[in-house]
Amino acid sequence: MTTTPLLELHKVNLVYRALPALRDINWTPVPGQQWACLGPNGAGKTSLARVLSGQATHFSGDFIRSARLAANGVAYVCFEQAKALCDRDRKLDDSEFRADASDPGTTVQSAILGGRPLDARCQGWVERLHIGHILQRGLRFISTGEMRKTLLVRAILNDPALLILDSPLDGLDRTSQIEMRRIIDELLHSDMTVLLLCRQLEDIPAATTHVMVLDSGSLVTAGTRADVLANGAVQALMNP
Repeated sequence: MTTTPLLELHKVNLVYRALPALRDINWTPVPGQQWACLGPNGAGKTSLARVLSGQATHFSGDFIRSARLAANGVAYVCFEQAKALCDRDRKLDDSEFRADASDPGTTVQSAILGGRPLDARCQGWVERLHIGHILQRGLRFISTGEMRKTLLVRAILNDPALLILDSPLDGLDRTSQIEMRRIIDELLHSDMTVLLLCRQLEDIPAATTHVMVLDSGSLVTAGTRADVLANGAVQALMNP
C-alpha cells in the first residue's frame, strides 16, 4: 500500500462570522489509516469537514490533495445535507396543483442513483441496510435512520477517496445504532479512507486506527487511537 499522503493540511485557518473556527490545523493522513475527529460542540469538527469537502473555500493555509483525492473527491454525510434535500423538496412541492394532492418529491432511489438504473452493487447495499421498502418513498417521508442510510449508500456508491461521517449515530434508536455501527466497522476495514466526527469517546469505533482531537478550533493532539485516548488532556477535555 502506498504511503503517499491522501492529503496535507498546513496551517489551515478558517474564520466564520468574524470568529476563528479553525486555527493553524496541520493534518496528513495516509492510506491505511482510519481516523476519528473528536471534540466537544464548537470544537471545529464541522468546519474541518467543510474545508475538506470543498464547502468552505475561504480558508487560509495550504490544502494539498493527492491525485486520488482530486480524482475521486470527498463524500460528506451529515444532518445538514439531509435537511437541505428535504427543504428543497418542500420548496418544489406542487401537491396543491395535483389531482391526487400528493407530491412525493425526490424518492430514496432517485437520491441514491440520480436517475441511473438500480444495479447489483446498489441492490446489495440496499438489502444490507434494509431500505428496499422505502426506495419509492419521498425523502420527506422517511425516518432519521432511513435518511442516514440513504445518504450513506449514495456516498459509498460514489467511491470517494475520503468518506466523512458526521455523528452518524445521532438520532438513531438502539437497534439502528447497532446496525449502523456494524456498517461503519465494515467500512473501516475496507480500502476506503473514513473520517468520523465524534462528540464522545464512546462513539469512536475500535477499528479506528488514529484520532485527532480539536478544541475551540485548535488541534489538541493527533496520533494512534491508543495513545490519544490515553492522553490525560484528552480525558480531561472529554470528561470535564
